[in-house]
Amino acid sequence: MGREWTIKPGFSVGADTKVSVAGGQWYTPFNERATVERGYVVYQEDKAYSLRNDLYFRWDLKFSFTWELGRTTQKFFIDLQNLTNRKNIYTRTINTETGKITQVNQIGLFPNVNYQFTF
Repeated sequence: MGREWTIKPGFSVGADTKVSVAGGQWYTPFNERATVERGYVVYQEDKAYSLRNDLYFRWDLKFSFTWELGRTTQKFFIDLQNLTNRKNIYTRTINTETGKITQVNQIGLFPNVNYQFTF
């Protein structure tokens, strides 16, 4: 959802926001003992997709400034991705030597600054 306001002819400011909410992704648990014994990843096939990750939540917020100069347009914007800095899970890995399971998260707060010149 967004909104743009014209401050004066040829100059405008805007604000955009997006909220994403999704149920956690289903996954199959590792068989830790078999993984260590065999030296490669083994899953508990009898429990395929029986576990679920936590809820996915992400809020993005963007502010933009646009200048129109003749046949060109310049745009500067700051895009704050994952504003709440929530650590949404990306995947799980297992160490085949120790059997230790590690959770890998998606990126947290990511400020993205851009300048765009269109002609």
